[in-house]
Amino acid sequence: MRPVAAGDPLENWLKRFYESGGNTVDPEIWQGTFETLKKAAATGTGINLAKTAYNSPDFRLQTQLEQNAGVFAAFKNHQEQEQLVRLLKDEKGSVRTWSQFLNEARPLTGQYNRNWLKTEYNQAVANAQMAKKWIGFEENADIYPNLEYRAVMDQRTRPEHAILNGIIRPINDPFWSRNYPPNGWGCRCSVVQTDRDVTPGKSVPDFKPDPGFDFNPGIDKKLFADSAGHYQTTDKKQVREIGEKLTNKASRSFGISQVGKVAKVKGLGDVNITKKGIKEAVNQPHAEYYAKNAALENISGMIKGLKFKTLPGVKNNPMVKQYHYAEIELMGKTSYVILREMVDGEIRFYTITDTMKGYQ
Repeated sequence: MRPVAAGDPLENWLKRFYESGGNTVDPEIWQGTFETLKKAAATGTGINLAKTAYNSPDFRLQTQLEQNAGVFAAFKNHQEQEQLVRLLKDEKGSVRTWSQFLNEARPLTGQYNRNWLKTEYNQAVANAQMAKKWIGFEENADIYPNLEYRAVMDQRTRPEHAILNGIIRPINDPFWSRNYPPNGWGCRCSVVQTDRDVTPGKSVPDFKPDPGFDFNPGIDKKLFADSAGHYQTTDKKQVREIGEKLTNKASRSFGISQVGKVAKVKGLGDVNITKKGIKEAVNQPHAEYYAKNAALENISGMIKGLKFKTLPGVKNNPMVKQYHYAEIELMGKTSYVILREMVDGEIRFYTITDTMKGYQ
């Protein structure tokens, strides 16, 4: 048997797993899956957070898709580890040696982290594309209130998908919550907006999507349905919390590309984006922590369009002349952008917070 390669992350992880018995979620393996699915989401939507307004439907969609990718990655790794635990012992209940375990585990990790990850990437791209499309449908619903299901209708089209071809229902019809494509692995169906009359209710077939596809990625703002196979575990609450924690931690790298930029603000002049300011903002607690950090990817653009008010007085900081703040709506909730005006007149971005406690 060949030795473990020093640079092989999967086999290095298996070594850690064998020696420790594993944990709920392995951060390194989670990171690889998360980054892959995060890239898939951006590829599907075409949304670049560094060029997207914080208060736009696109921003809300992209941040929620990425957070869903992080939770899904946690559940996937947890399920994989549950299967690896069974491989630690042989059929007689004896503990396998490291070499024996590695031989048994390699096919499983290859399946999860190569074969299935490739399939999940493609599916995440497709779901993200349809989620972005849904945002456009909502924006134009006053002009085109109905949607039409379109199957490709060739030899590869599944019969159960073909029977949906041509069905027209209102955009707010519950039909689209369970029948919005993709409706299965590799599904090529789509939906178009129309002002044509809806299909009579009795003419709508009773269709059941494949397991894990019974949702609408545009309405639910998710890459994967809650019914997806990886979510089936008795430790749902714990795994979800770990996934959310890891996803939030990953967002701590956001905003670095903004360091050194200058935003011109009406009434204040130049506002400098500093490394210290980005670091302070990243560390700031927030009910929408991931979205708050995602907003830092375009913080210079955000600041340019805000109207700031000045706070009276500054306590216990001889270097700060005063604070300026602007109220914003972030993910449907009130937040505040804080600037610091130093005693030498320089104005710096300071943080984003969901409370003014400590500033007023």
